[in-house]
Amino acid sequence: MKWNNNVSQRLNALLVLLLITFSGLTQNQDYFTTSGNKIKDPCGNNFIPRGVNYSLADDWNFPGNLNNGKELSSQISLANPNTVRIQWYVDYGQSSRPALTLVGLDSVISRFAAANIASILEIHDFTHIHTDTTLFNSQVVAWWTSQPILDLIEKHQSHIFVNVANEYGPSLYPPPTYTTNPNYAAEITTWVKHYKNVIVRLRNAGIKVPIVIDAPNYGMDYQTVVSNATVFNNHDPLNRIIMSCHTYWGTDAAGMAAIVNQLSALTVPVIFGEVGNVDFSCNAIPMNSFLEACQDKDMGWLAWTWNRDECDDRNMTDNQPGVPSSTTDGMFSTLTAYGQTIVNNAIFGLANHAVKADFSCLLGLETIENKIEIYPNPVNDILHILVNQPYQQLQITVFDMNGKEILSEELSAGNTAINTESLEKGVYILQVEVDNQPIVLRILK
Repeated sequence: MKWNNNVSQRLNALLVLLLITFSGLTQNQDYFTTSGNKIKDPCGNNFIPRGVNYSLADDWNFPGNLNNGKELSSQISLANPNTVRIQWYVDYGQSSRPALTLVGLDSVISRFAAANIASILEIHDFTHIHTDTTLFNSQVVAWWTSQPILDLIEKHQSHIFVNVANEYGPSLYPPPTYTTNPNYAAEITTWVKHYKNVIVRLRNAGIKVPIVIDAPNYGMDYQTVVSNATVFNNHDPLNRIIMSCHTYWGTDAAGMAAIVNQLSALTVPVIFGEVGNVDFSCNAIPMNSFLEACQDKDMGWLAWTWNRDECDDRNMTDNQPGVPSSTTDGMFSTLTAYGQTIVNNAIFGLANHAVKADFSCLLGLETIENKIEIYPNPVNDILHILVNQPYQQLQITVFDMNGKEILSEELSAGNTAINTESLEKGVYILQVEVDNQPIVLRILK
């Protein structure tokens, strides 16, 4: 058959368009990836993790609080993190603690995912000083590569990072004497070799999401990160390694900034998986200037912790362990001075600087956030909330930027508007709960 020139030209143009289209689609993945020292969201955009740590396993009210409205993911979401690092244990080590369940963990990750919040899942069993690679392999690696955990990761692969173990590795100044460890260099050599083996085992098990590796020496040995970040990434067949440091250094603001500058220059992504306002001894450290430096260098960070820390100063909200009847425990409305800084600081606070990942390119992925419209915004008096799905219950709560509850209403299907006339001019947090599934929005009055 003979084609005329016009038809041939049109077909060629269509082929070029298809090639361009599918070339663009190949940039999308069903999970986070890395490129150089940047983290990429599933739609290929640069992503800077900014958020908080959730000491979930240390909250003994969990998992009993999953269905009574007191599980804290909805409260954490009000702080506007784009990432939450979730604490978990293979073996908590205390028989009196209510059993941790994968069903409960699945629910928490799902709740964050519904709010477009990524989860970094970390295992806490080997926190601080551990050099027993055999025990690590039989306990931690075996857990990550077990079928139930592989299924969990696959289910949430678009929203999850694997943080292999919290602060696993040797200490430069171990107890009880806290003097220099003469074997530290040799132990670091073993640590590097061990983690290279772990990377291979996780990838061979089918885990494709980014692997996060904490620095040794309580997460603080950034020099070992500098020396080995590329080594680990090159050893990963997917080149998808993220290094993590914990910022409890006893140094001044200039020293903190120098560390940020050095780590930001690496060719592998580095995040600060634990950031606090005090060090291990509860002594103040220059957190604000450190986070300002992170903001300047586009480096990710996660504040330790929402609550359940033994050091009161390091809790972002009210902390009442062992009081399941408490009405203030972990509530956003109880932000401490530390919590207020993390959320509302003008230069680095989560409220204005934690940009959510883009998941819109993922086929078949629908979240409740995509089904809610609010208008007008800015609002003068009546704010309309449109929910584009059937529902039984619609709860609306308005908070000011200090976490104080200003207004709360339960709306019926025929009444989807609230009157904001009494609110002063400013920015407010709007929490919309559709059948107990919360999302967080911002409104301007």
